[in-house]
Amino acid sequence: GEEKWSHPHENQFKTNCNSPIWSEKDHLLFFTTGGAGGKVVKLTQEGKETKVEEIWANRKASLGHTNAIRVGDLLYGTTGDTAQIFSAFDVNTGALVLRKRGFVKTNFIYADGKFIMIDEDGNLILAAPSEDNIEILSKVKVLDKVAWTAPTLIGTRLFVRDKKRILAFELPQSS
Repeated sequence: GEEKWSHPHENQFKTNCNSPIWSEKDHLLFFTTGGAGGKVVKLTQEGKETKVEEIWANRKASLGHTNAIRVGDLLYGTTGDTAQIFSAFDVNTGALVLRKRGFVKTNFIYADGKFIMIDEDGNLILAAPSEDNIEILSKVKVLDKVAWTAPTLIGTRLFVRDKKRILAFELPQSS
């Protein structure tokens, strides 16, 4: 229960709703909150002490209460006050490398080289990311109420939910 390290990242609401993203490979930790943007810090161990070095901060990396996913050296997520822009940031520099409109508070997972997304309007989206684009491969409305939970994939079964229902879809085996 002893605090080992801390690093300030406050917003006007005094909340941090997003899960941080840690990489064992390069010891980089990304965290973000609505209204305050995102930061990456590098954690290193020096004896019994953990050293925290801020690598970058970018107010445009503000994800509100949606999630982010790191693929390689890119951090993806929906950004903006109304969270309708799908963005990607270079994890090493914080540079914005992708902005694409039309994503409404989208939470997502990464599987088989694609994003499986559910937006707050209940649209289930399959998309293929690249370094400078995201291509929507399919999109179908499956839920009616506010959907703010990331999809869950267990084997070939995909679960999505909103405030009223949970649905399960059996996905085909990839070939």
